[in-house]
Amino acid sequence: DSDGWVTEIPAGVTEEYFTIESKLQYRSRTKATTTSTESALAGWTLYNTQTTWGEYGPWSDWSETKPVQSESTKVEEKEQYRCQEQYISSYTTVYGEWSGWQDAKITETSTLEVETRQVLVSEAKTTYVYGAYFSSNSSKPYAWTHFCPTCGNSHYGGTWEYKTIEESSKLTPIAFGQSCGHQGYFPSEYKARDGHLYYYESEKTTPAVYKTQYRSRKIEKVPNYAWTEWSEWSDQKMMASNQMRVEERTLYRTATRSQTTTYYYEQWSAWSDWGDTPVTAAADVAVETRTVYRYRKK
Repeated sequence: DSDGWVTEIPAGVTEEYFTIESKLQYRSRTKATTTSTESALAGWTLYNTQTTWGEYGPWSDWSETKPVQSESTKVEEKEQYRCQEQYISSYTTVYGEWSGWQDAKITETSTLEVETRQVLVSEAKTTYVYGAYFSSNSSKPYAWTHFCPTCGNSHYGGTWEYKTIEESSKLTPIAFGQSCGHQGYFPSEYKARDGHLYYYESEKTTPAVYKTQYRSRKIEKVPNYAWTEWSEWSDQKMMASNQMRVEERTLYRTATRSQTTTYYYEQWSAWSDWGDTPVTAAADVAVETRTVYRYRKK
C-alpha cells in the first residue's frame, strides 16, 4: 500500500488489485519586464526595441550655407535683399554750337550763353571847316569874298553873307596876315575846292561809330550718376529698377532632434512548488500542470 502521491504508477499496480486515484497539480512562474537604454542587460532577455524621436531643439543662427535636411534636422530658409540707389553726383556742362552774329539783342539765361562784340559802323573822321563872307552883288553873285563883311562892303558894295565849306584835309594857305579893326586878325587865306577864297579854319571831329552784335549757344547741364553704398540686408522684398539695383541672398537655419532607442527586457521567476490550487495562465504568468497518482491494495 502507498498513501503518497507519485507521478507514475509502478509496474504491476493495476486496477485489478489496486484502487488508484489521480489529481491534477499546478505550478507557475511570473514574468517581470523592464526597459533600458542599454542594448544588453545582464539576467534579462531582450524581446523588443523601439526607436523614438525627441523634440526639436532651438533654431540655429541664420547662415548662407545650405544644410542638408534629414529626419534629425529640419531646415527653414528665407530671402533677404539689399540695394544700391542711384543719385546725381555732379553735373557736366555741355555747350552747343555758336549761332551767327546778329544785331538783335539776346538776353543771357541759365541755359543760354551770350557773347557780344563791337562792330565798326563808321570810322572816326576829322574835317576842316573854312568860312568867309561872300558878296551878294547882283551883277556877280558870290564873285568876291572877304574876311570882314564891313570891309567887303566898303570895297565892293552890296550885301555880304557868311558861308562855310568842309574839306576832308587841310588846305594850303595862299596868303597870310590879313586883319582889320572889325574882325581882327586872320592868319591865313585858303583856296577851297569850289574855287573861292576862305579865311576861317576850324576842325570838326566825328568819332567812330560802333554797334553791338550778339551771338549765343545753348548750355546744358548733364547729370553724372553714381551709386550709393550697399544697404544693410533686409527681409523686406525689393524690386530692381533703373534707379535701383538689388542683390538677393538665401539664408538658412536648422533645428535638430535626437533619436532614442528603448530596449524592452523580460525575466521569468523560478517555478513555484507544485500545488493543488488551480492557476490560470496569463501574459505574465506561465503555468504547468501534471497528474499525480496514489494507490492502495483492494
